[in-house]
Amino acid sequence: MKSVRKEASSLEKQGVIRVIKSTLMDDLSDKLFQSEAYKKRDMNGGFVEQPSRNAFQADTMMAYRVMKGDTDMVYSNDSVFRVYLGPEFCYIKFANMKTKDANFDFAGVGNELMTKIENALNHETNIFYKKAEHPVLATQDQILRSFIAIILGADLYKAGVLGVGTAEVFKFVKEEKLFELTPNEAHEKIIDYILKKSKKKNNLTEDDIRTLTSALLCEPIVESNDVLDK
Repeated sequence: MKSVRKEASSLEKQGVIRVIKSTLMDDLSDKLFQSEAYKKRDMNGGFVEQPSRNAFQADTMMAYRVMKGDTDMVYSNDSVFRVYLGPEFCYIKFANMKTKDANFDFAGVGNELMTKIENALNHETNIFYKKAEHPVLATQDQILRSFIAIILGADLYKAGVLGVGTAEVFKFVKEEKLFELTPNEAHEKIIDYILKKSKKKNNLTEDDIRTLTSALLCEPIVESNDVLDK
């Protein structure tokens, strides 16, 4: 498994399109079979049902499965899941499995969820919680989360709006009570904010902003493997 992850990571850094070996799925299936990952274990153990492919980025398909209730947990280092899944999404920021009692560092998009998790786990000493100082994505409005992601940098526009950080965006969110407005009001305000902040360096237009946001939000999701074989 390490060799497959290492190769995938290397190819991703190269930024080359369609360079992954055509045998990757077969190689992965073989390694999963050899490690007995397909075997159902006791009720506390996980297993692999089957590997699946997406014609485009895997993260959109994974997020879509979570939204539908088909997936309970995502193993990924991609921060875009916070944008897709919002305040009901939490993640293990760090896990130390080398000690006798494993330690976990939990983080979340919304602090309300973190409090629920802390209470549900009865304040276990090996699980650490750190509330977000600037919870800029803690809104149910997925489009608004996408606008904010474009400011801070995300897929399709990794640089973000130059010179604008999380603290500054959160200050704007609080001052304008952005999460309390109607979606249309909030969207207009955040677009005006991006236009103002990007004028000197990025020089984005409103069409640019709406196109980038739509592209981030609507990356194609193809669950069927058939499209890859055509």
